[in-house]
Amino acid sequence: MLSIAGQENLTSTFRFNFSYWNNIRENDMDILYNHRTSNYIHMKKIAYFFASLLLLACNDKFLDIKSESNLVIPNTVEDLQAMMNHHIMFNGVCTELGTIGSDEFTVSDGGLKSLSVPWQRNGYIWADDVYEGQPIADWNNAYQRILYCNIALERLDKINIGKQDSELVNRVRGNALFYRAYSHYLLQQAFGKPYSKDSAPQDLGISLKLESDVTLRSKRSTVEETYKAILADLHGALELLPLKSDNRYTASKSAVFALFAKIYLEMGDYQGALQSAEKCLDIHGDLLDFNTISPELLIPFPRKPLENPEIIYYASMMPSAVLTTAYSISEELLELYDKENDLRKDIYFMTESGGRTIFRGSYLGLGNGVYFVGLATDEIYLIQAECLARLGRDSDARAVLSDFLRNRIKSEVSIRLPEEGELLSFILGERRRELIFRGTRWTDLRRLNQEQRHNKVLKREVEGTVYTLEPNSKKYTWPIPDAAVQFSDIVQNER
Repeated sequence: MLSIAGQENLTSTFRFNFSYWNNIRENDMDILYNHRTSNYIHMKKIAYFFASLLLLACNDKFLDIKSESNLVIPNTVEDLQAMMNHHIMFNGVCTELGTIGSDEFTVSDGGLKSLSVPWQRNGYIWADDVYEGQPIADWNNAYQRILYCNIALERLDKINIGKQDSELVNRVRGNALFYRAYSHYLLQQAFGKPYSKDSAPQDLGISLKLESDVTLRSKRSTVEETYKAILADLHGALELLPLKSDNRYTASKSAVFALFAKIYLEMGDYQGALQSAEKCLDIHGDLLDFNTISPELLIPFPRKPLENPEIIYYASMMPSAVLTTAYSISEELLELYDKENDLRKDIYFMTESGGRTIFRGSYLGLGNGVYFVGLATDEIYLIQAECLARLGRDSDARAVLSDFLRNRIKSEVSIRLPEEGELLSFILGERRRELIFRGTRWTDLRRLNQEQRHNKVLKREVEGTVYTLEPNSKKYTWPIPDAAVQFSDIVQNER
């Protein structure tokens, strides 16, 4: 781990993160827009439209509010492309609840008291009342993105499109379908019940929004209906998108296959997850050799996504106070690393002078508080290995795992894999060691709870009181925000 020397500069770097999303720099915009001047014009043209949508989507009554009649509606394919290229909207996602509720970090009593946001304090102990009547970004931001996608898809059907625009239309439509699927997926991980094949037709999922009319009364779909809708959008996107994204901020076939792999893994469809992972890696299978990264760097990974060969689709968690100043990485998690040979131990973590261990290894290339939660090849290789092991193809799983670990342990060290019967547990451990603050741990806990061998009891102690989250607890599904229940036909989750 990084020595204490130079930590003052690193702390200053971390403090920058809270203003990052409100102060996108000019050179970042150059990455986002291939035709910068043209797209700025289009963005300015529909600025009032964006502002009006923001008011609608962020209102507590978002799912049951009357439409504004004076919105400036985008009328060209270029306008819609500008909507889909809105970096802050589509690449800044919220996965805070699941991260706060999982077992990757701890918070001191003093740190918990310092938090002013209700769901950060209450989510940490899995309280019955998480939000205290306040809106929650994990819900609002996802449905805001879905609203933009629905408007783009509907406007494409009404705009007079010339033949020369067919490729652009495909990209706009494909991105809108992908973003809608991804947003519904993130909502399902937080607010829908965990997937179980036997009960999915009856269990409550989320409120699917497949059209832009916000006056429609919302109700919840079943888990089965939710996953069918997500998969249908991904199948539609797959036919329209290019193999790879030019900038990693937009969707691609490789991103679709990566998301397919994650979803099928969660559903227990290991053959489907394996096929999707392999198709993804056939298109985009690069790994970053950690032997080439200096642990002495303040921020080990590059900021620009094109400079990190593992990034398939770039998305980042919105800034979170609890994950900036209040947390320390779990000692249990730190103990999972081979102290001598695992390069991630020194690259990922830094111990401050007061003894607090923080994570600095995000693929976002920034400090703590804002983390990469997008799609990357490291996760897909681990999905491939897990599926091979679960399907009884241990030798193939070992080969995949060996190739992966050559990029994570010291090059001079021989790779040692566990004996027969322990391979799956080792792979699941690799997911924990590799995917820190990626927004994956909560989903893993939810799915592994259903396997007695791999489930886990979570415990937190606050001011002498021990709080426990049992496997398959109802609290693995977060409450629907209060206002969404009050102003719709949505049924609240039990706690």
